[in-house]
Amino acid sequence: MQQLTVREHIVLQLRRAPSFAVAACVVALGLLLSAFITFSVGRAPALALVSTAGLAEPERSETLLELKLTASVPRKVKDRKMEPRESDVDRATESPDEIGKGVGKVEFEEPKVSLDPPETWEGGNPFANSIHVIGQNANKGIKGPKGPYEGRKYGPHGVGGGKMPPGTGSAINRALRWLAQAQDKKTGGWDVKRWGGSSQDSATGVSGLALLAFLSSGCNDVHPRRYTKTVRTAVEFLISQQRSQGSERGWFGARMYTQGICTMALSEASVLLRNPRLKREARRAAQNGIDYIVARQADHGGFGYTGPGTDTSVTGWQVMAIKSALLAELRVPKSAITRTENFLQASLASDGSTPYRFSPSGGSATGTQRMTAVSLTARLFMGHKRDAEDCVRQVRWLVKDGQHLKIASAGADLYHIYYTSMAMFHTGGKHWRAWSKTFNAGVRARQVKVGPDKGSWPVAGSPYGPHGGRVYTTAMACLSLEVYIKHLPLYKM
Repeated sequence: MQQLTVREHIVLQLRRAPSFAVAACVVALGLLLSAFITFSVGRAPALALVSTAGLAEPERSETLLELKLTASVPRKVKDRKMEPRESDVDRATESPDEIGKGVGKVEFEEPKVSLDPPETWEGGNPFANSIHVIGQNANKGIKGPKGPYEGRKYGPHGVGGGKMPPGTGSAINRALRWLAQAQDKKTGGWDVKRWGGSSQDSATGVSGLALLAFLSSGCNDVHPRRYTKTVRTAVEFLISQQRSQGSERGWFGARMYTQGICTMALSEASVLLRNPRLKREARRAAQNGIDYIVARQADHGGFGYTGPGTDTSVTGWQVMAIKSALLAELRVPKSAITRTENFLQASLASDGSTPYRFSPSGGSATGTQRMTAVSLTARLFMGHKRDAEDCVRQVRWLVKDGQHLKIASAGADLYHIYYTSMAMFHTGGKHWRAWSKTFNAGVRARQVKVGPDKGSWPVAGSPYGPHGGRVYTTAMACLSLEVYIKHLPLYKM
């Protein structure tokens, strides 16, 4: 037999071998060559990896995890400029235990508060529809409440809404940021004198206004990202300032201004809060506050600094508190509504205006812009139709000669602007559109744009500003700008 060479022997064996075996050999040879090439080219990086073998296990894991995350983030997301988060101010020292076991859940159990049922209303409760809406839907969804407060939605990037003129949301966000930074972190309230006010006696009332500014934007105690600690500690501060027993149970101290403002704030908080314990405590304090107000209301419906009186300004805040209590389904006797109607009638002058001091027997003298705005707001909140004769007369008096727009354009008289904004918003129509454009620009123009007080409003030039300080002016300006979102228009409700 002829002797075969090695080469001929290999060729002969390959011809005899099945095709799949040949293919397998080729693939194996390719993989072997590939591994050899990879090892040769990647020799330096391989040495670098080996040099990390001496690291402690946790540190090495974190390094590799960081490399993995960096490599997996798309460039578009990685380079995106993120908006500053105000939650860093509020939640840096916040623990879940401080808020309650239910933090992070969408729904909380409804607090069980023992309150007597409301009195039966003669002729039907004029607020029945709005109360029903609040009671059924106000606490549904962490993004914002439903019903009359459904406009209060504070999203991931702050306050926003198509109904507000451009720039309004940003102005509100800056104001809330400043108020959060100005809050006394030890007490949860706001120090009036520290921020340019002359009367520390008004600190509780001014703190109530500041809390209302947050609540009016939809901030609450468990919102995922915004001012949760600010709201929670502010509510706790107001509750701590209230007398809890004795003949003065429900009294917040100072004057009836403070009483109305704080009762209003806690009534709204009792609807908007989510934590069962804090919600229950706010509700109880709000009920005690409204009980105190009702017990001291004169038969003619008016209030003074410490109780019954004929001060339209003080009375206006008590009416606001009564309305908020009704929306929160607190116990409000029908006698309080009857007496409030007496005030509205007695304080109305023949020309449609309302004075600072009114005559209980009627026939009051010509009024002022501020007090007429207070009176009109009270009428609308008490269920008067916007096209009712008394409301129409007051609107006509307010807009006569365009005097209200001159005040709005200046943007300094924040007390006047706050009440007129609510009156015009709930009236609607051409007068509201003209007012909205003018006051919005005037108020925003005065907001501090740079420096440590950025986002606040100056004290100088603002009536009552020297008394309540920068916290007062900032809270009132913020509340005025929030008119677009804090209530549904009453005529649509």
